[in-house]
Amino acid sequence: GSLRRLHARIHGIHATTPTRLTPGSLDTTDQGMRAALLVAAATAQLYEPDITPQEPQRRFVVTAGCPATLNATSQIRLFVAVPSAASYTHRRQWARASWCHEARRLSIAVKFFVGSNSEIDDLRYGDIVRVPSWDGQDNVTSKQLHSMRYFASLCGDTVRDWPLRDDVIKPTHYMRVEDDVYPFVSTVIEELTQKHIRAVPRPFDVQEPFLWALIIQGKPPYPAGSGFVLSADVVRAVAAADAVIEWDTGA
Repeated sequence: GSLRRLHARIHGIHATTPTRLTPGSLDTTDQGMRAALLVAAATAQLYEPDITPQEPQRRFVVTAGCPATLNATSQIRLFVAVPSAASYTHRRQWARASWCHEARRLSIAVKFFVGSNSEIDDLRYGDIVRVPSWDGQDNVTSKQLHSMRYFASLCGDTVRDWPLRDDVIKPTHYMRVEDDVYPFVSTVIEELTQKHIRAVPRPFDVQEPFLWALIIQGKPPYPAGSGFVLSADVVRAVAAADAVIEWDTGA
């Protein structure tokens, strides 16, 4: 018999029947295939993080924007850059209502980076940086570089597109995560402070400057994701190189 596949999207889940279907191993009638697909979709839904807009909004309450002040006496002064799209207001609200509370307790500075060409509904919280670039999912490189320029300006450097900031507490580390990821900032601070990263396949001791790429476990309503942490010197070097030969960001 011929190979047959059936595709369907059920409650936002895309499921496909197995690629190898033979008359002797599986019911290949349309009715049988649809039944198998429904079972697969129902099973998949058990493992899908709850990232629907309705449930988190009932669970989370936003009382303030994400923190912006570092503690001058802290050994680790972490700045978290979160690229975001103008239309992702609900994602920024989840962050403000969840892990940004922990960031405030730990004196971590958090900023969302959004393109300047779009209307933004939540500027009132004071935690959004509008970058001189158009907004879009295919323009993340530009947002990434602008967040590094912004960070370098906080360190007292003169950089392209951002004014010199010598009136703020200088950060020691830069972290980048997506706006739909729960970054577990207390763990990051703890391990940076101890200068010992409990990594897989083996732990390692931190030697500055360094780059730490990390995989982040899912915490409902957030899915699993990724991020990275850089020493301030690394970010400042990127911004300094950009001042000599401008990076091609596609913007």
